Amino acid sequence: MRIAILTRDARGEFGLLARALAGVLVRNKHEAVLELASDWIPAKYGGEVDRQVTMRVGCFAGFDHVFALGYRVALGCAQAFGDGKTPWSALVLSELPADPPELARLMGSARQIYSPTSIITEGLRRKRLRQTFTLAPPTLRSELTSAEARQLLGFEPDFPLAVSFGQTPSEEDRKALEYRLPEAQWLEADSLAPHDPLHIITAADLVVLGPKVGDFSYVGLCALAAGVPLLAPNGNCADALIEPRMTGQTYGPNDSVGDLVAGLLQLDLLRESMRGSARLKVESEYDPDDFLRHFDANFPAN
Repeated sequence: MRIAILTRDARGEFGLLARALAGVLVRNKHEAVLELASDWIPAKYGGEVDRQVTMRVGCFAGFDHVFALGYRVALGCAQAFGDGKTPWSALVLSELPADPPELARLMGSARQIYSPTSIITEGLRRKRLRQTFTLAPPTLRSELTSAEARQLLGFEPDFPLAVSFGQTPSEEDRKALEYRLPEAQWLEADSLAPHDPLHIITAADLVVLGPKVGDFSYVGLCALAAGVPLLAPNGNCADALIEPRMTGQTYGPNDSVGDLVAGLLQLDLLRESMRGSARLKVESEYDPDDFLRHFDANFPAN
């Protein structure tokens, strides 16, 4: 089958997920075309913007299937393929946004909507999107070892390294880490561009997710797959990915994130144990072939 994968995201969660999905499809004899749509699907909804998006998305009408990654891309597919002639599905990582209000109705034309957690699935089904299924997304793991990733990024092999996604560490947090572990570094993932975010994750000893993380973090899943523990805010994402002191730790609004980062980076034996637990969780709960089996069963090749 000839399958298009559309994403607005080059370096973040949906960018990584697009690569993982394309890899699984290609390994199983499908032709996958990955389209980065950030230049022509803007974040803004409505008016002339969406008419132009609909026309561009319509160029994929000749494909056997189209995957829309995220709600913004899904809206474009819903408007372009609402007649049902081109089968399309959506992969989402959070509950349905309130804006635009017509999104739930438009997404009714999707053949399937895939969600990584039952909480997201139940929320979508309450919006009468009965074609929503909870299905583990295919995982993505770097072919590099941690040492190789560090060498590629120009880091020394031994110093403790935390990397934040969606968070800028406060001055207070940085001082807390420096006081307790002066040899450690705590960097923002964006500061390491243009390096591959998968290599950044692999090089880290700890991945820190910002307080605005959604209902599920694909970056967090990639970290666990690489054996990197997580520090994440309390909420649905942490509930899905973190088993305390096994795959990571959570934090609340009143916690000192700097102290928590320092504590996890200091405890070498605990962190090494977490590495094994993180990989085991992904291997046991996120089989990359589950997605393909479900897709092939529901959309057999002609």
